[in-house]
Amino acid sequence: MKVSKVSLLKFIDLLRIKGDLECKTILVKTSEGKIEVPIAVPESNVIIIRGSLTGTDIKDIGELGIDDLKLLRGFISTFNSNNILMDKKTNKLELSSDTEKLKISAILRDPKYIMSLREGKTFDMVKEGISDNIFTLDREQIKQIINYSNSMSSKVVYLEGKDNTITLKLNLSDNKLSTSFDIQETISPFKVKVSEYLIHLLSTIGDNVTMSAKEDCPVYVSTEGDDYVFEYILATLKME
Repeated sequence: MKVSKVSLLKFIDLLRIKGDLECKTILVKTSEGKIEVPIAVPESNVIIIRGSLTGTDIKDIGELGIDDLKLLRGFISTFNSNNILMDKKTNKLELSSDTEKLKISAILRDPKYIMSLREGKTFDMVKEGISDNIFTLDREQIKQIINYSNSMSSKVVYLEGKDNTITLKLNLSDNKLSTSFDIQETISPFKVKVSEYLIHLLSTIGDNVTMSAKEDCPVYVSTEGDDYVFEYILATLKME
């Protein structure tokens, strides 16, 4: 099958993230027109991820057990062409381009092993009940949140919501920062405390996000582009 290099790298970045949120071993399912990761969980267990990439030249080459997502990204980056050819042969993922001589063969992990790590978990099981207090933050608001957080170097983020307003609060020793953002949706009141991982996630996305937050529940985050859709469920911290 043929996949856009730019789209594939964006897909991997949204899936992999970095640091304690980084997913290294994942199960990828391919079908006609779609590449999908039904559920991905990093070793830290602080986030659950689901994502898909669509394309007219994507074909069904079966399930792919990716052992090292960072290494795969490095392989794809070495191609100059934007058209990457992918095929599965036994326990290997073959990468090539119709305009280059470069060919790469990457070892695949047994999908049954990866599935056993995720046994009993489905994304929808976790998503149910936490994604019904929806609001949208645009790219500019996300940029402001990231800048405010970086200026404070805060390890914890407080989010509060009510009616048509989201309030961000950051603390560093005795230093405090508070600001609010107008949203189009009308939401039920909530107060949540999350780690700096939320900022890492928003930085990786770098675009509009849809979120849902409720007290004593994980935070739901989703984003989509022309050819991808990603959903995240991020653990919250206990309020004081």
